[in-house]
Amino acid sequence: MVKRIGVLFLAFAIIFGFAACSSPAPSGSAAPSATAKPAKTTVNIALPADPGSFNPMGAAGNDSFAQVATQIYDRLYIFDNNMKEVPQLAESWEKKDDVTWVFKLRKGVKFSDGSDFKASDVLFTLQLCKDDKTNGLIVQLMDWSKTKVIDDNTIQIAYTEPNAVVFGQLQSVFITSEKAYKASPDQMKTKPIGTGPYTLKEWVTGSSLTLVANPNYWGEKPKIQTIVYKVIPDASQRTNALLAGNVDLALNVQPSDIETIKKDPKLTAAVQSKNSNDSFFMNTTEYSVLKNADLRKAIAYSVDKAGIQKAAYSGLGKLATANVPSFFKDYDKAWASKDYYSYNIDKAKEYFAKSKVPAGTTLTIISNGGKEQMIAAQIIQAGIQKLGLNAKIVTYDPSVFSKNAMDAKGGWDIAMWSTGSPNFIMPDLFNAYILNLGVSGYKPDAFVTAIKTALKQTDLAKMAPYTKQVYDMLVNDLPHFSYMETPLFYGYTNDLQGYSVWSIHVVPVRLLSFK
Repeated sequence: MVKRIGVLFLAFAIIFGFAACSSPAPSGSAAPSATAKPAKTTVNIALPADPGSFNPMGAAGNDSFAQVATQIYDRLYIFDNNMKEVPQLAESWEKKDDVTWVFKLRKGVKFSDGSDFKASDVLFTLQLCKDDKTNGLIVQLMDWSKTKVIDDNTIQIAYTEPNAVVFGQLQSVFITSEKAYKASPDQMKTKPIGTGPYTLKEWVTGSSLTLVANPNYWGEKPKIQTIVYKVIPDASQRTNALLAGNVDLALNVQPSDIETIKKDPKLTAAVQSKNSNDSFFMNTTEYSVLKNADLRKAIAYSVDKAGIQKAAYSGLGKLATANVPSFFKDYDKAWASKDYYSYNIDKAKEYFAKSKVPAGTTLTIISNGGKEQMIAAQIIQAGIQKLGLNAKIVTYDPSVFSKNAMDAKGGWDIAMWSTGSPNFIMPDLFNAYILNLGVSGYKPDAFVTAIKTALKQTDLAKMAPYTKQVYDMLVNDLPHFSYMETPLFYGYTNDLQGYSVWSIHVVPVRLLSFK
């Protein structure tokens, strides 16, 4: 029985409609007819990109890694589609005090290579996080002197101070074998060892991956025995593969293809908001004309959010009603009833006049070149031009975009960015982007204090007053502006049962089956 630990801050489920899985015929039932077609046990999935690596620390910013790694590795726990804790490698856990948890681990678990899973493997994986640039944030507050193995099936995890997100961050740690990792010549980049329901059989880089059911899996054996991921970078080609019957599931199809998929009686189209908002940051430093708060408000009112929704997302998805998605744990429904800078050119011109910024001034918008983001940037550009300003769009390769956006001296005024938090709470999001990464250069003392104080709370109700302070300052000062709750688009065959998407559009294939 899992003990509930106060309030947890990572919501892990985004539901696309969960159909019941078929059940095997009970013992003694009549045999199926000779003409009955056996259910498929292989699923073909169109993947947007190659995972790049299978090292449990992941490939930064690569959602395809998370998609595949979820099938190979387990975590201590996850959340189900009702946002309840579900044990994986941890059978139960108990909070000893504000900074210490004790996890009782599942007994009899084996890695895919047949070796025994132990508490020392959890500690080893956490230590790998410490030395990793991206995952280091997960364990930055861990008290290593008190984080220790108690016995083979028990581990204590401790932190240096109370913090709202540290427990939730543990769910993102893929646990691996210390022995196998140390023996791996390439840190498991090509031959991962986990305790998950599947194991890697074949990987043709940039083309396809084949996973097969893990014979040592501790849980219920999956009905899908083989997963074939087909790497198809072009969104329209992923749709074509689905329409042609070459794949059973297409991830991240383009919005304009949703109606086409819906018209096919053999297929289902799914649209769901993500755990992030499509947004942009405004450079509030002395290196940008947008240090002027009135000009920032003018820009916000000039953004045709409905126009972006129609042009970039075929009218699908939800317009942003706040600077975080409505899915967030600390989202206040009252925000939706307030005007969050609705498109209003008259108000935009009023604030532009108050700003006293000369007409003809040129603003620079930077983007990572993604199709939907570029369409949004062009509409934002058109709104700016209606104020009598000029605007140019500069595109950076995604691999270097973040570096440029984090440099306030880099000659940009507006940086397009999809902003979200793996813990689904507002202070965590803006602590990461604004305080840690330094995007926008916005750091008034009251803002820093509100975020730091919020993150020291371990209960949403106690955090709420500080979250409101953060929200109010961001809405009034506008270093950041959201225009859409990031929508995700999928298509799949009607024969596929149990389909749902968790967290950052990760599909748990072990729950799937075919009619």
